[in-house]
Amino acid sequence: MERREFLQRSGMVLVGVAASRFLTACGSDRRGTDVLATNLSVFSVTSSVDQGHQHTINIIRTDLSAPPAAGVVYTTSIPLAAYIDDHTHTVSITSQQLTEINNGLTVTITSSPTTTATLPAHTHNFGIVKS
Repeated sequence: MERREFLQRSGMVLVGVAASRFLTACGSDRRGTDVLATNLSVFSVTSSVDQGHQHTINIIRTDLSAPPAAGVVYTTSIPLAAYIDDHTHTVSITSQQLTEINNGLTVTITSSPTTTATLPAHTHNFGIVKS
């Protein structure tokens, strides 16, 4: 192989690698979820710290732009601290609150209480603002 041919092939490999990384970033994650669509259709909100831990909820953007009349109920993530018992809370948001969030207001919602084997009943507050 001549030097010129080697450099041309090397350049094609580098372009191919860069393109594959770009296409992978816009494609799907390991679960088959469309990453780009998922990132644009939801945003995450992290709770207050209570009983030494936090949770997150994912707000679905269409719930804001077209609020269901009955509102929505989201389930939180498990705790963001590894040493805390796995548990979740629910967060109920009314149709009116969804409209207020969509209009740029910050709405504070308190989660349902949860008790675990090592934690007393506790709640978390979520300050939700559209991002």
